[in-house]
Amino acid sequence: MAKALALELLTGRRQYSEILNSECFIELEDDGFFKVMGLAKGTQEKRETMFKLPYLGLSFDKNIVNLIQENLKLVRQFVIEKQGKKTPLVTLLNPLYMQALVDYDVIFKPVRMKSDKMPFLAGKTHFLRKLYAFCSWVLLDNCRSNESQYFAEILVHGDKKGEDFLTDDVTAKSYSIFYLDR
Repeated sequence: MAKALALELLTGRRQYSEILNSECFIELEDDGFFKVMGLAKGTQEKRETMFKLPYLGLSFDKNIVNLIQENLKLVRQFVIEKQGKKTPLVTLLNPLYMQALVDYDVIFKPVRMKSDKMPFLAGKTHFLRKLYAFCSWVLLDNCRSNESQYFAEILVHGDKKGEDFLTDDVTAKSYSIFYLDR
């Protein structure tokens, strides 16, 4: 499940309802952006809208894009194979996530501890969305934009109104999480 965690960190998408859901369309491009449709939360119009969002990466060549896309297919195939079991998917996958988080805790612990003291062994991975938003703002936007407005845009917090997408700045403020030097 380390691949699924990496995908959440690289794209900022929700684990169960988007990354592991084959009905959620995710396609990476070699320009540093990916297309996504079928988001988990929001109105029907929002779920039917294609968004183009940034993904984290040092290189956006075809080999990297293909590797990430192939990992997404592998993770989703694993889920499809497990869905036929009587045990709920969450019950099957949470121990795997927890083991992957334990394996990489040396990297994640400083982030988790600054992220509202997020409990570690609860199988929670939401801090990866927060880390994605923060890293995107620092690395891709160079801190030019208003932080919470930028988070709202790349995490798609808000509602679709006709041709416009109105961001929810209040919700996005909850993603303003940490500064490691504090």
